[in-house]
Amino acid sequence: MALGVKKTDDGKEQDVSGKASLDKIKSEIEVIKARIAGMIGNTADMDQMSREKKAKLRGEYSALARLAKQVAQRTTSSKDREFYSLMCEKARERATAYGSIMTQASRGITLDDVKGLTHVKDIARTFMYMVQHPEIMKAYHMEGGLGLLMYGAPGTGKSM
Repeated sequence: MALGVKKTDDGKEQDVSGKASLDKIKSEIEVIKARIAGMIGNTADMDQMSREKKAKLRGEYSALARLAKQVAQRTTSSKDREFYSLMCEKARERATAYGSIMTQASRGITLDDVKGLTHVKDIARTFMYMVQHPEIMKAYHMEGGLGLLMYGAPGTGKSM
């Protein structure tokens, strides 16, 4: 049995750690699944959906994945653990299918649209060039990919 969880007389699991009970989380999952079904409705093609609707669906699927992960981690039933782990994985895939916030928010924007900071843009272009041409990394015996850490105050264009 999971830490902070006890079985009740009727066989249900009850959380005694002060967190939401598994039954409550499971009922929240069902509510989210119903909202998703209502939002999707008869729309079979994602391309026909508005950006706002995709963002809402992405949020719902992300919440579903988070709750399913909680149940999978806290349940004592191996069958439930497997079921909710799979649900979490599928919900994450669906959330990703509706696009990321960054790809939708910055579509069509290039480094040329950013004013100033030419030295920073040059470094970013160098990294992008190396990612687009993996033979350069092989020639220098670089393994494990590249990473670029950008830091600074909020609102200074790091995401852009």
